[in-house]
Amino acid sequence: MLSVKTEYTIQFVFFSGEEQGLWGSKHYAKKMKEDNKDLLLVVNMDMCGETGFMSNNNTTFIDIDDGSTGIIDENNEMSQRFGQKIEQYAKDYTELAVDFDPIFASDYMPFEARGYVCIGAYDGSAIDENPHYHTQLDVSENLNMPFLTSVTKMVLAFALLESHSKIDS
Repeated sequence: MLSVKTEYTIQFVFFSGEEQGLWGSKHYAKKMKEDNKDLLLVVNMDMCGETGFMSNNNTTFIDIDDGSTGIIDENNEMSQRFGQKIEQYAKDYTELAVDFDPIFASDYMPFEARGYVCIGAYDGSAIDENPHYHTQLDVSENLNMPFLTSVTKMVLAFALLESHSKIDS
């Protein structure tokens, strides 16, 4: 087993029940708050690899709390700063272009509601023009694996390198 020493604990958490009302993330966020866990940041990866029908298959969206759809305003600035940092890691370690989107309707929202700082990575495919979205055609064969690999590199570089930094609050 590979062991990497970091300043912060990194957890990879997978949620079920997102489409049914954010069940898994609501439960986990509630438990984190009840247990008074010191959670620095949530990086949500939701829909990160289906770009085949899009005009640009090299742009990832970084979801940040810009105040337009979030619930808690006190964490907006940190979300935006983390968004800028992950954008830099995309430039440093991938060929991805980055556009910013507001956080909205995904598994980070129960964390946002409890005051945690949130950002996300998203491919832009949750739109009506996507012939696979919420259908039986939403299968792994439709994923753009090189794109998904780049998004994963970006998020891992961010998590590992930022966890070694003293984060400015």
